[in-house]
Amino acid sequence: MRQCQERKNRINRGLPFALVEQLDWHSALVWPDTRKDYGEARWGALVPMGDRLYFVCYTWRRNNMRVISFRKANNREIDRYETENHP
Repeated sequence: MRQCQERKNRINRGLPFALVEQLDWHSALVWPDTRKDYGEARWGALVPMGDRLYFVCYTWRRNNMRVISFRKANNREIDRYETENHP
């Protein structure tokens, strides 16, 4: 399943999950995803790389980050990141 998600993300969004490692996690805005019970703790993050902002949804499994979704941030998310990081 994981390989299918990664392949689908790479094809549809042009973003391989491996690129997540290159993001600037020190500047990330991270929050718990509590919208529903997923059976595991999930996190949402807005993370910059260069002059672009990305959204990552992930969970932790055996001390390893498992990426669920990875895409360019939309305008609403960019506004949130800028508001919460530069009030």
